[in-house]
Amino acid sequence: WDGVLPSLFDHVAASGGETISYFEGYFGSAALNVHEEAYYLLDLATDRASTASLLDYDRRMTHDLASRIAEAHQPPNLVFLRYSCVDMRGHVYGPSSEEYRGAILSVDRLIGELVGVLKLATLPDGDTLYDRANFVLFSDHGMVDTPTFVDLDAALMDMGFDPMPTSDISEVILSAIDSERILEH
Repeated sequence: WDGVLPSLFDHVAASGGETISYFEGYFGSAALNVHEEAYYLLDLATDRASTASLLDYDRRMTHDLASRIAEAHQPPNLVFLRYSCVDMRGHVYGPSSEEYRGAILSVDRLIGELVGVLKLATLPDGDTLYDRANFVLFSDHGMVDTPTFVDLDAALMDMGFDPMPTSDISEVILSAIDSERILEH
């Protein structure tokens, strides 16, 4: 989303389409970027209590999009939603936890609400938005239970590395390789 190659948002905007992004990042060509609150919640997401805030945010995001779709004269051509609660509950509580399973069920219900709104939104030709919608669901990674927890950012900082480098990745890799220190850990 922050690379030099054109994004899907760039292509849709270039063809005159409308886009909405609910994501902690920023797509410059998206007609609407709803991300400030997600950034705030993700910064808070280092403690267990804030995972409830993320589910609340996911709900508000879904309801906001449903309202926009229901009220739109021209529906958006591309919508990007990033549900944060499932990911964060997996990180905080683990992938076998009730909290994680509960978050999955909650997000499933939210997606169901959006599908319901799309089925009610009728286009001039009689089709619904649901008839014309394409859904792409994906995750940024998987999770497995492990016997120990490793705070990778802290381990890298202890070794003198910057876990969030701002320079070119090839420079970081070339300057950071120290196989003896890495193998010790």
